[in-house]
Amino acid sequence: MTAASANSSNRSASQAWLDALEMTGTIDAQPERIFPRVVDELGGQFAQSPALFSAAGNFSHAELAGRARRYARWALAQDLAKGEVVALLMPNCAEYLACWLGITRIGAVVALINTNLAGEALAHCLKVANPRHILVAEELVPSLASVATGAPVRQMDQDFQRSLAAMPDAPLSASEERSVTLADP
Repeated sequence: MTAASANSSNRSASQAWLDALEMTGTIDAQPERIFPRVVDELGGQFAQSPALFSAAGNFSHAELAGRARRYARWALAQDLAKGEVVALLMPNCAEYLACWLGITRIGAVVALINTNLAGEALAHCLKVANPRHILVAEELVPSLASVATGAPVRQMDQDFQRSLAAMPDAPLSASEERSVTLADP
């Protein structure tokens, strides 16, 4: 690489950073434009384009947005209030992000619990998170079985998936929307 091409490369990298900073510099001008709402917008804009890939399954932008809205409706059906916590004990997969996005969409907080924890370490994390609900992937139920929790545990089994699938994936109505901003946890 010549000095001129290295210098040119540095300028374009610097310009890319400046462009990114410019685009995000005004993020607080729209405090209610939170990430779950952006995913909703992308779902409409890029519908069938791939959004997430995982060994357990893939989501297009529309599928991710719809799946997140189903989790939002699940959270609303649980009467979760803004700031209340749902612990999520699930391995990395496309469903993980849909769950996280949906629950945070209505203002609840998702405590992302490390799937490698067990026993006292898991009990400690759950105590600190103080969740109102615990969502746990089927394969991680044994880890949770030995831990006393004060919150209802919802196994993400076939019954849960069927009840979730029965919820509409359409955009949230005005009555379902919650005032959630960038300032919220």
